[in-house]
Amino acid sequence: MKRPLIRVPSRLQAVLAVVIVVCTLATVYLTWSRASVRSLTLQLAEQWESGALDQVRLSDGLITGATQQEEHFRIVRWADGGRFPAGDRLLPFPSKPSSWTLSKNGGWLHAVVHDHLLSYDLDHKGALRTSPLPPIPVLGITAVSPSEALVLFRNGAYEVWDGASGKRSGGGKIDIQPDDVLRLETGTVIVEHRRTLQTEVFPFESGQPSTSLQIEGKLHVEIPTGGPVQGSVALDSSRGIRWQGMDLPLPGPARQIVLAEDGWLFAAGDFDGVYALAPAAEPLEFSFGYRPKTLLVANDLLLAGTDQDLSAYKIHQTAALYTNPGWPLLTCATISSLGGLYALSLYLELASRMLLRLVDWRKPRPVFVKQVPPVPGDVPTVPEELLDAFRRKQVILWAGSGLMAQAGYPTRTQMLDKMLDVARRDTWANPSWLSTVSRQAKQRKAIEVGPGAH
Repeated sequence: MKRPLIRVPSRLQAVLAVVIVVCTLATVYLTWSRASVRSLTLQLAEQWESGALDQVRLSDGLITGATQQEEHFRIVRWADGGRFPAGDRLLPFPSKPSSWTLSKNGGWLHAVVHDHLLSYDLDHKGALRTSPLPPIPVLGITAVSPSEALVLFRNGAYEVWDGASGKRSGGGKIDIQPDDVLRLETGTVIVEHRRTLQTEVFPFESGQPSTSLQIEGKLHVEIPTGGPVQGSVALDSSRGIRWQGMDLPLPGPARQIVLAEDGWLFAAGDFDGVYALAPAAEPLEFSFGYRPKTLLVANDLLLAGTDQDLSAYKIHQTAALYTNPGWPLLTCATISSLGGLYALSLYLELASRMLLRLVDWRKPRPVFVKQVPPVPGDVPTVPEELLDAFRRKQVILWAGSGLMAQAGYPTRTQMLDKMLDVARRDTWANPSWLSTVSRQAKQRKAIEVGPGAH
């Protein structure tokens, strides 16, 4: 029988078994996580005349759009994902705001007018809260929570105001140099250091700045609208956008970049339609026949607007076979395959042994009887019929001293006689007891051993 080509000690076998199991589980996980290429399609769901909208928000099925018109704002709303209008009104201001923003859920409009922050509660018919600001030039304002707004000043100072309470909920200052450039985008402060050619990104979460991101190079940093702020930095260049190590080629500069919650990045600009990119996906292009001025993604809807219309597109995600496994998956799969081959060889060896035992058990075996000369004495001869029945496996052998006698060994009586002779010669046993034992042996009785032996 052939033995396995590799003989491995038992301890090493246990270690190899653990490694193979871990690699197998890793292979399954990597295969599952990389098993498909993400893709999507866009289907026009709703379209309505909205006029020009500068900012659009979508929250709980309520679409809120706003545009600045001299000293007032036009607020347009659609309920149930845009199925029916929920309001179209003008919101007057005492004077033209220098900067303004809609809150993340579209429930508040924050505007800077001179040295004051005006917060309008759009859910309660434009209830107004006025908060004084320091006499410092304001660089911009952005929403950082459903009711809070971040006001950034040109000297690097910032304040966070809560429109619901009308109070300041936070503040601080970012260290900048005289030649640094400050920008404010989507709840994030961006500092461009001209001397070191570095860019610092300060994301604000729940009104507080988180750990800054350091970015090297001359590429322009953009913060996509929507989605998580951390890890959502996009690098804009003349040839496209670089995001999370992936490149999205564009035919022109991007003006609107939005990030969906499921990881899709959409870009619109001085070109037709939108472009989309996601991990484990190829760049996609969607033609609308117009250049979107506003762009928003929320849940499974993509909103794209022009100066006249606002369109809602339904997002349908699909998947296809992914053919690039990567080196981690390839390494784990190779180790698992080698371990599987070794386990298969051990299994085949065990199966072959069991099969041979089964065949050998069913195959009749020849019976060889050793011919010995008859032993003198009272040993009977085994009948030939009994031997034939034994060869045909029709009887069960119960062997006693008679079988040993035919093989040349002494019988019970002969063995006792020899032992008694030795005892008489050595004179260590009682003569009367020896006579009793000799008589019991001739009568084939049980031998009693007691104190009379000595």
